[in-house]
Amino acid sequence: MLLFYPFLLGYLFIKRKVDLFVLWLILAFIATNAVGIYDAVHLKELLPALSLISAFFVDFLLNRYMFRTSLALLIIWIVFFPYLSEQRATVKRLLSNDTGAPPKPCTPPYAIPDEGTRKLLGQWVRDHTAPQDKVYIAGFGAQVQAYSERISATVYFNATQTLVAKERFYRDMRSNKPAMILIPLFAEYKQTVSPDMRQFVAEMVTRDYKPAGCMNGYSVYRISK
Repeated sequence: MLLFYPFLLGYLFIKRKVDLFVLWLILAFIATNAVGIYDAVHLKELLPALSLISAFFVDFLLNRYMFRTSLALLIIWIVFFPYLSEQRATVKRLLSNDTGAPPKPCTPPYAIPDEGTRKLLGQWVRDHTAPQDKVYIAGFGAQVQAYSERISATVYFNATQTLVAKERFYRDMRSNKPAMILIPLFAEYKQTVSPDMRQFVAEMVTRDYKPAGCMNGYSVYRISK
């Protein structure tokens, strides 16, 4: 994202006004903040506007200073060439982690599960719940949720922490008590999820649920009958 900043500043300098593309970027930025989550999948919504703005600024420089187009394209290709190490690591995880082995009981120190472990944990949840059961994975458990093939008890299956989202989360959880709740034991849960949301889930578990063990860094709770 930082690579686009000089192009954006240059475009604003030559335009000196909020045109269609700047307005597009502003609205995309507002929408991202409204969601309240800043993962790559959300930030990529800014890329179309940033890319067009950067292209117009480069075109301005080429025409103004008679810079060679072929050389400019070579520089852009070098600067923005995809960083391939992440793609290689992802392929390696997908090929090596899905061993078919069941999730293991928790053993400290607790660490964030990798992609293969989250898939196995989701499959374990699927095998230990009924198709109509609702499940809630506290924190940022969307991948486990997807692999479980179970509906979330709330529309905010990731911890969206805007005021509106919190109120909806509390309302959903009260009216659609999940059959199973998974709470992370790794430190990142306390670091990334606000205390009031964590307290709400903890009180709900204490009041209405019973412990059902621990799997891959998550405490598992089942609703009391």
